[in-house]
Amino acid sequence: MKSPEYVYAVTKTYRTLLDEGRVPTPQEMSSLSAVFSRSGFSDGYYVGGKGKNMFGIRKESDKEKTRDITLSVPPVPEKTVDVWGFFGGEQTFVTAVSGEYSYTAVGSSLPATGGGTEKDELIKRLAKTGGSGFKIGDITVEAEEGIFMPASLVNALRRDALAGLKAEILKANMPADSAKSFDIKKEPLLFLPVKGDIYRIYDIENGFNIPSNAARIDIPVWQIEAERFPKEKADIISVVLPRVITSAEEGDIRTLLNKAREMGIKRVTVSNIGHISLCGGFAVYGDHTLNVSNTRSARVYEEMGLSGICVSPEVTPYSVKTDIGEYPVYGRQVLMHTENCIIKNISGCVKDCKAVLTDRVGASFPVWGEYNHRNIIFNSVPTYLADKDIPHNRLFNITDEKTIPSEKPQEFTRGYWK
Repeated sequence: MKSPEYVYAVTKTYRTLLDEGRVPTPQEMSSLSAVFSRSGFSDGYYVGGKGKNMFGIRKESDKEKTRDITLSVPPVPEKTVDVWGFFGGEQTFVTAVSGEYSYTAVGSSLPATGGGTEKDELIKRLAKTGGSGFKIGDITVEAEEGIFMPASLVNALRRDALAGLKAEILKANMPADSAKSFDIKKEPLLFLPVKGDIYRIYDIENGFNIPSNAARIDIPVWQIEAERFPKEKADIISVVLPRVITSAEEGDIRTLLNKAREMGIKRVTVSNIGHISLCGGFAVYGDHTLNVSNTRSARVYEEMGLSGICVSPEVTPYSVKTDIGEYPVYGRQVLMHTENCIIKNISGCVKDCKAVLTDRVGASFPVWGEYNHRNIIFNSVPTYLADKDIPHNRLFNITDEKTIPSEKPQEFTRGYWK
């Protein structure tokens, strides 16, 4: 989502500073500020503080500075490829060669009803690269007499040869596959898989009417102290840990987990792989922030002993095959967690620590307080896939709802459903 100019200027500057072991010059700082800046730079969390001065505002003068910058971004160099084509009655193929790599695409020729295809015409068709990332070097063509090669067949052979060559180069330069050498540390976890609908309730004091078919109920771990959750459902409740737990907060989280255990709660939902070690003796479920977007990553978490894993809402649910999967089908998705409280720094804390951010097109994004005065920013419209056949357990995200609406919301998103 970043412009080529931004990526080039930032990575070039940082690479240079790392290689040369120095701080940036005023000119380099000016260059970084020009490509993208929110009215200068701050020391962020580096000095351990939080406050209003950490918020950057991108003013019109900042945008103007970015528009005025002109950077010459070097193009990605193309690899030279030599092509050899043989067109005969019994065999026809095109071989693409670049350095030590080569690939041969095999096809067939047609008998000519007239004069056949001229050699110069075949060379002309093989000289095209079509944005493949290659540039043509030498072309050698041998063709038997009386052979007819339609342009479509020559083009197809050339494309297949270049695509195959590219695949060979990528394959040879990929990191070694470590799939067979995972050293997975397993915590002493319960295994309580879920089969059915899951309800993630962000505010247990809102009075949401929990459906009788709930297979699991997620509530924030920091809200159990209010003791307003349905204690009779402790066996299906999972406490959701904060996405961020600092070393200083770890003791408090362990205390909350011990309290949950005393209440009969046996399940925990984590947003960070590093938090699994806090959950010994619980059944653990992975939230969408674990970024499970393929079957292999789901399998890793299965081997770690997790009882459930939320497939990333940034991929279609069919992208991941797992027996312990879940997928958001309703409700506002969490877009961002902020360490600094937006509400406190802009308007001062308000009742229930809830506010709304409105963007430049008028879309409204709910902002809620989270553990230790952090914020959660929700999407402006809910996801709605409750009418779709999902190959995983269904996850309902509940914010202000009292009950699940029986009809689609007037405004909603299908996310990455395909």
